[in-house]
Amino acid sequence: MGGSLFTWYGEFADKDTEAAYRGSFWPDMMGGTARICALASFGFLLAGLTLLAERGMTPLVSFLTLLRGMVCVTGLLPLVLLGSRYSARFTPVLIASFMVCLGCYESVAAVLTYRPGMESSTPYTLLIVLLFYIVVPLTLKHIMAAGIIVSVMYISALRLFVVPGWSNLFQLTLFFAIVNALGTSVFIHMAGWRRRHFIDLEEIRHLNEKLHQEMRKKEETNRHLEHLSITDSLTGVGNRRKFLEVADMERRRAYRYGVPFSVVMLDIDHFKEVNDRYGHEGGDIALCELTRVVEEQLRCSDLLVRLGGEEFAILLPETRREEAYTLAERVRQRLAANVVHAGILRFSITASLGVAEVLNDREDSVKGILNRADSALYKAKAKGRNCTELYEPEL
Repeated sequence: MGGSLFTWYGEFADKDTEAAYRGSFWPDMMGGTARICALASFGFLLAGLTLLAERGMTPLVSFLTLLRGMVCVTGLLPLVLLGSRYSARFTPVLIASFMVCLGCYESVAAVLTYRPGMESSTPYTLLIVLLFYIVVPLTLKHIMAAGIIVSVMYISALRLFVVPGWSNLFQLTLFFAIVNALGTSVFIHMAGWRRRHFIDLEEIRHLNEKLHQEMRKKEETNRHLEHLSITDSLTGVGNRRKFLEVADMERRRAYRYGVPFSVVMLDIDHFKEVNDRYGHEGGDIALCELTRVVEEQLRCSDLLVRLGGEEFAILLPETRREEAYTLAERVRQRLAANVVHAGILRFSITASLGVAEVLNDREDSVKGILNRADSALYKAKAKGRNCTELYEPEL
């Protein structure tokens, strides 16, 4: 904050900050002050009943009542203008005009209803001036100009028309000077408090935005780490952890609803020779090419994962072992027919596959399914590789 933040009329020295403050607070502030002026108008109109009860409906009372009505109309103008595009520009001016009109009425009423010694008592005009400084939180220059005009007008009216000399008006002049000085001080302090409150709210808002950004970054990082923890970094398919999570979920669903569920184990034939002949880069390309070929044959509900090394598994929900065998054979044939491009090198790979179906048994486990599919896989390797075998339970 600091002393340089505010000018003498209580506004921000930084125009951008002042514009942000007005854009944020002024619509509600102007609405509040417009309603205050409207209430003041009705209160001012009702205050005329005192004079009416005291003197009756005389021509003088009728004239003053007409003036009160005109002043009240002036006080309602800010409320009428509220919500329009001209509200921000003209509301302070209209409120200051309402204040001047009140001062005009008080000056006229003081002259027409003057009683000796009235200037020594505290008139309503003093209270009006002070209240406008306190309850109208707009720009000080409008309120101060109106307060000075009302003060000068009231004292001058008494001096020119009813009170000879200045000796009797010295006390009243002092009162008006004190009221304007006090009102200005209160206004500046209230403006400073409101703007400090605005700065505090802006800092809190910025801190909340920063906190939300940090939380979003943390959530994104956590999601990224979670993705990495279940994804094979080379091929981009799921890893063993992903396989265990999804397979256990599908196993439970298969048992609960009585739907089939099959698993296919896949192992590249003689993968060590591929690495030895074409290098580890060629082996990596072969693994990536395998994932591409296999995923082209799968449905959206199927899942391919890399268990480790050259070993893969395919999860096939709602698929019987015969259907899984057909799919596995199609995958094997497409792999054998595919040509792997590793730079200038061209080569093909084959794979052995084992198929097993989940047992409709609560005690069946993911490990049991995997072992059965692995047993069928080793049977395919024992037959000479590049073939697919179904798991058959031993009698």
